[in-house]
Amino acid sequence: MKAITIHQPWASMIALGEKTIECRSWRTHHRGPLLICASNKKPPLFEGYRPPYGLALAVVDVVDCRLLVREDMAAAGMVPEDWPYVEGGYGWILANAKEIEPFKVKGYQGIYNVECDPAPLPSKYENHFAWWDKHGPREKGPSKPAKKSSSTS
Repeated sequence: MKAITIHQPWASMIALGEKTIECRSWRTHHRGPLLICASNKKPPLFEGYRPPYGLALAVVDVVDCRLLVREDMAAAGMVPEDWPYVEGGYGWILANAKEIEPFKVKGYQGIYNVECDPAPLPSKYENHFAWWDKHGPREKGPSKPAKKSSSTS
């Protein structure tokens, strides 16, 4: 299956169907299923939570590829101020996002092949975040609270 690696939080936004345009500096002639993989780069905490990384999260259909226009910004998960960074680039039009049971993937740049038969996300999980809560790594914090310094005056 054709696959692409995308940094977080955009990989999750695509998996949830919230981002329907992927911005790239290069066009693709690929149409059809595309495996969405979250980059293996450990993302920063967001509101005390770390999104999944290093995993395949969803399958989408690439239905078109065209030059980006300003009106694409919201569907691309971007704000209007981001336009100068993507102007002249291509919008990959994505549809039919289906979350899958996440599995580890070694990512590469560009579109690459992954030998897989993705299973649907088990119904006991609301979404891939719920799966990650159960199966993802546990964040380690300080083993005990820092001692308060006592000052004597």
